[in-house]
Amino acid sequence: MLPPHTLVVEDFGEFRELIQSWIEGHYELMVILGGAGLGKSDTIERQMSVSKGKPNSKWAYIKGKITPLKLYQTLYDYRLLPIIFNDVDTLVKDETSVSLLKCVCDTSRVKTVQWSSTHAAFGTLPKSFESISQTLLITNSWEKVSQNITALHNRGVVVLFRPTALEIHREVGEGGWFEDQEVWEFIGKNLFLMTRPDFRFYLHARNHKRAGKDWKDLTLRMLESALDQDAGQAREEKEKLVLVAKLLADPKFDLMDAPETEREKIFKTCFGRGGSRATYHRHKRKLLERRGDFDLEAVGRIQWQGPTAFPTEFDIKQAQRRAALELERGELVRAGGVLGADDEDDDV
Repeated sequence: MLPPHTLVVEDFGEFRELIQSWIEGHYELMVILGGAGLGKSDTIERQMSVSKGKPNSKWAYIKGKITPLKLYQTLYDYRLLPIIFNDVDTLVKDETSVSLLKCVCDTSRVKTVQWSSTHAAFGTLPKSFESISQTLLITNSWEKVSQNITALHNRGVVVLFRPTALEIHREVGEGGWFEDQEVWEFIGKNLFLMTRPDFRFYLHARNHKRAGKDWKDLTLRMLESALDQDAGQAREEKEKLVLVAKLLADPKFDLMDAPETEREKIFKTCFGRGGSRATYHRHKRKLLERRGDFDLEAVGRIQWQGPTAFPTEFDIKQAQRRAALELERGELVRAGGVLGADDEDDDV
């Protein structure tokens, strides 16, 4: 059960405004919830890059696995600055880390963080210290977090980020980071087929295209795995649903005088007596129902903007880091080496 003061946010604009308000120091504690593939982390990192050089524009960013000692040291080093915890689901698996997290997530004006360790690696770190760090937690599961940090229920702002497929599509088209308009338009035409909104759907489709594959067919086939999750549906029914999706997505039918008649013929050819006209239209209605609160006209009103001519600092750093690593890889290949290998005969 989510706390009663949870904010449900479906719009990227509002989501960015809330993150910016946290960056500006208006919230001591904020918890961001949302499923995978919704762009929570990227949106936050981009918003952070926009705020570079402004007041409250320095912070600690803790992502993934971290040892309790390293966590304690980071909390101490950044005790006067904001701290972002990405992937809290991993962090709360460790009992000591949970205790430290509870301390820094306290919304008192001055927090006390303590860990009475006698370990030699503790070095000159104090056994306790005062902190005024604001905290932002990013997680996929409220259950995992709330089970370990029960005090979070009433301490901070809880944001459930739940963008629709239409909102994801709008962000891809207008966000300035996705470069393939053809892929974007194709997915937009078939947006009602998406059972769960996910940025990665666009990235996978783009990669299929880059690989020189029949990316439109592969993109539609990706839907089949999602349809397989529909409980109580026979295999043949799923296959019919996928075929109808492909027939609706194929632009060649739009050029015919009677496109629906032609689609019905192919559907019947594939499934014989089980592919009647009525069955075709029943599956078509089922697919169109997936549109939810939007229709294809709403998709058509979104204007493609493409990559921005002035990339953000986040995009520039990502590109520079990628180029540096690719250069390192090239040098390694030319030298005949393999990262982590002790000798050239080792299996990798």
